[in-house]
Amino acid sequence: DNCMTNRELREKAEADGEPEWRYRPVNDRLPPEDAGKTLPPYFAETVEEKNRRVNKIMSEMVLPQAFVFFSDAHIRQNSMSSVPVIRSILENTGVKDVIYGGDTVSGWVDNDMMYEDVRYFNRAYGFAKPYIVRGNHDMEGKEFELSETGFIAPEDDVLREIFPLSHRDSDRKPDTTYYTLSREKTKTVFIVIDTNEIHERIVNPDGSWGSYVCPSEEQIKWFASALLAIPAHRSAIVVGHTPVYKELAWSYDGSYVFGEMIEAYNRREKFTAAGTGFDFSTARGRVIMTLCGHGHVDDFFVTPTGNLAYEITCDANIDNGGGIYPRISGTPSESAVDAVIIDPPTGRISTVRYGAGIDREFVIRN
Repeated sequence: DNCMTNRELREKAEADGEPEWRYRPVNDRLPPEDAGKTLPPYFAETVEEKNRRVNKIMSEMVLPQAFVFFSDAHIRQNSMSSVPVIRSILENTGVKDVIYGGDTVSGWVDNDMMYEDVRYFNRAYGFAKPYIVRGNHDMEGKEFELSETGFIAPEDDVLREIFPLSHRDSDRKPDTTYYTLSREKTKTVFIVIDTNEIHERIVNPDGSWGSYVCPSEEQIKWFASALLAIPAHRSAIVVGHTPVYKELAWSYDGSYVFGEMIEAYNRREKFTAAGTGFDFSTARGRVIMTLCGHGHVDDFFVTPTGNLAYEITCDANIDNGGGIYPRISGTPSESAVDAVIIDPPTGRISTVRYGAGIDREFVIRN
């Protein structure tokens, strides 16, 4: 098929009865403004049960660090059930923080739709004041899979539209899309990275529009500094959009430098990246968990240094990542939100799933 022209590929896709997003613009509309205002009846019992479980887990832990984590909202394919679900978690459990893993923009959009998607998200989830991670679709897009043209928003627009809320407890320099935040009570540090900081337009082998994304050398150096700044006896959680370990689904090599650096840090080794050598022999903390989205599938593994690399499926009602949990509208499976509860003193990590998927338990040994 790579020998065919782009036009021939589109015609073949249409003739073969493939999904329309392959060969023509998708006219998905934004959800109504009142979508997600109330908890759907089919979600109520599940949410009540999960809230009880979260509170029980937190009561069992020595020093619980708890937060909501969800990713890949892709607004035009989202029922918005996660809005009342997250509201219920914040109101009925000990969880107070919300972290969003990126990809707000729907997969197939024109230039104006990108801005509409992000602004809709900010209105819908504004009550939760989520800490934001930039996704590879934020802010870029094309109207259909085999389109020869696409859109990449100026970086100033990305900063203005995706990061409108500046959290006072986060350490983010102006004009950057990555930052840290600390939780002194639980002795944890969050390091939020942007695996999609630099967008470069490319032409795919089939002739369609595409992009290659990667972090900047400046961010890589910042990340090393952020690791070295972790205080003694503190646990760190690294959050990004795309997987930083090749063992996870839908990872790509532009992000691997972060995973390699984490492993060097946990081993107290020297590491070279972006033309700079970093000496982690004086490191005092430890990275115990790395969170991401992107692949629309649940996946995880424990790295050689004992870091739990965890990939969450999409919150949008999209069944295109190869996940094993069917996404059915009008049921709790139309959404996917986790309450993540970490107990650094014992190494216990619990994830409680609201929606498609299952709860999980891990014990990470230092």
